[in-house]
Amino acid sequence: MSLVASPDIASLPEKVRTAITQAPVQLNIFKMMANDETCFIPMTRLGGTILSRQKLDAKLRELAILLVAKIEGGEYEWIQHVPIAIERNLIGSPCFSDVERAALRFTEELVNRVRADEATVRELMSPCHPVKLSS
Repeated sequence: MSLVASPDIASLPEKVRTAITQAPVQLNIFKMMANDETCFIPMTRLGGTILSRQKLDAKLRELAILLVAKIEGGEYEWIQHVPIAIERNLIGSPCFSDVERAALRFTEELVNRVRADEATVRELMSPCHPVKLSS
């Protein structure tokens, strides 16, 4: 249980209530900060800027955040940012190699449909990709 309780959203000033309910991700830290309505809006603007307006690619930002959380043992950051990193579902991103994109597609198909498309399997098994299955 948190030492600082989250406020009752319905009882917050309209500006704060609107900011919380319109947030793309309901982060607990922002709910906790809503206890101080004078700082809440500026803090959410800062958080929004960090998450969406940097020149750094969003994937690189999330990878960096996750690595820092892993190295430093930041369980809260890990729990909060894994969904952010995965939700965008940008398997086709140019930051991944062809084989990485194929492996991600394969994994997604298996998890979501319990069966990979034949084309995806053929792509992974093609001579162009060094994916080797263990026997």
